[in-house]
Amino acid sequence: MIRLGICGPIENIEVVAKMGFDYLEAGLTRLSEIDEAEFRALRDRVQAAPIRVEAFNGMLPAKLRVTGSDVNAQALHEYLDKTFARAKQLGGQIVVFGSSGARNVPEGFPIDMAWRQICNFLRLAERHAIDHDITIAIEPLRRAECAQLLYNLTQDAPRSAEPAQYDDVLPEYWYYEAVSTMGGYLPQEEGQTCFFPSASVMPDTFLTALLSALGQTEQSASPALLQAAQALMPDGAQAEDVPAPAPITRAQAAVLVNRALGRKPDTEAINGVHRSLLLDVPEDRADYADLVEAVLPHDYYLDDADEQEHYRADALDALSFTPGIHLSGTSGFFVDADGRVVRGTGFLDEQNRRYYRCDETGRILADYAPHYLEGHAVFVRADGILRRNGVFGEYLYDENGFYTTGNTELDAKLDDFIAACTTEDMTQEECLHACYEAVRALRYLGRNPAYGPEVKTIPYDKQLEFADKILSTGKGDCYNFAAVFCLLARKLGYLASPIVGECGYSWNWYPIAHGWVEIELDGETFLFDPQIENYNLRAGISNETHSAWQVTYESAPARYLKH
Repeated sequence: MIRLGICGPIENIEVVAKMGFDYLEAGLTRLSEIDEAEFRALRDRVQAAPIRVEAFNGMLPAKLRVTGSDVNAQALHEYLDKTFARAKQLGGQIVVFGSSGARNVPEGFPIDMAWRQICNFLRLAERHAIDHDITIAIEPLRRAECAQLLYNLTQDAPRSAEPAQYDDVLPEYWYYEAVSTMGGYLPQEEGQTCFFPSASVMPDTFLTALLSALGQTEQSASPALLQAAQALMPDGAQAEDVPAPAPITRAQAAVLVNRALGRKPDTEAINGVHRSLLLDVPEDRADYADLVEAVLPHDYYLDDADEQEHYRADALDALSFTPGIHLSGTSGFFVDADGRVVRGTGFLDEQNRRYYRCDETGRILADYAPHYLEGHAVFVRADGILRRNGVFGEYLYDENGFYTTGNTELDAKLDDFIAACTTEDMTQEECLHACYEAVRALRYLGRNPAYGPEVKTIPYDKQLEFADKILSTGKGDCYNFAAVFCLLARKLGYLASPIVGECGYSWNWYPIAHGWVEIELDGETFLFDPQIENYNLRAGISNETHSAWQVTYESAPARYLKH
């Protein structure tokens, strides 16, 4: 039975199910960008829906490189571990590896070394895929899309009165006519009655099909086409670990079609347009002009002297984007007053609003979720704008969009505490653990009165007071420990709550008033209790066997009772 899915945001899963689709395909990078609370909410929605998010695309963000001199293996490991675990909880079975921004080879970088880097990354990804029972698929130009492309290119050619029939291509499919007409150009095993529309297409297969559809041969094809095609098919004899050619991509196919048709982009005219013509394709890409030629309609004239197409400038001008934010799903791009996409990464201030660009193309986050960005905890709204100058529950954001306690002096103490026990090369989790150990090392001094059963969390004003006291004196009770670690966690971009209740060890169960911290990670609530580990050190109890770092209530070293 053929199952149908559709690509879209996870938040649309109920609508997708009502439309009759069997599954949803979503972007994987989103799972790394949202915090634990947001993921848990998404997971609950998915689990309540009749379908699951079985496939994921957009495997890597562009800034997380797998080729070039800026590859960070540890960052890749942490990203895959987090996203694959979350994907599996949502029903994920397949993750598609395309991610051209992460894997494109930097100018001047050795191509054979880049191939080896991709091999190394795929070996790393394989281990995570096995751990989470996920299949990695390589993003290709599918056979169905290839057939449609050939069909469109030859729409004026005579068609066969008897189209080919395939068992897996039904008349109601969007690509039925194209596959029935052009499927024969895409070779497959003799006697095979299926077309396999979702299968990938290799560069040599695409070249053969393209030439055949256009009535050309390799002998009659232009040298420019053959040269472009050969660049996609490296010689496997170069080294043992140089893989076979990768499936052809949409951008690569566009370049080959241009060469086959003799279409040469008017690079001078394209470069002369001082506005962006494509949102997600930076102007400095090597194939930028070819993609403009292939994608955008343009008026032109032929110069008798050079028999070359020359674009009419006014036609290109008409394709420019209006200034402002252009959103699609949970991301978008910002176009300035001159009609150019603002490229690059990091915070972007435009029109008295602040955005965050998450990759070199200038793609802006717009996912209504908290993030830890460039050393600051922020919250991105659904329109891409960072929360600023606002109070949202116990979370305050300043004029820059950065989380603050609301107390300037306390913020400085918290920032100094973090700086003293962390380094710039630490991950977010490593910073949290370093702060946990530093808080654990503070002195215990029981002075604050216990909270009664009517209080479930430490009141916010007391959080600030307790945290300031232990930072100033270096000592406090369990509430001081919980308050300061909670605020440190929030400073590091976590959703944390200071819990009050009772606690005691199982071998000598005598519940006493106690405070600890809850943090949501990967959709699950975990308990953190640096003060009880402080007690362990003083009582000669091993923190390795009785750790209270990121444990569940079921696996905690002591019995915890929340009010």
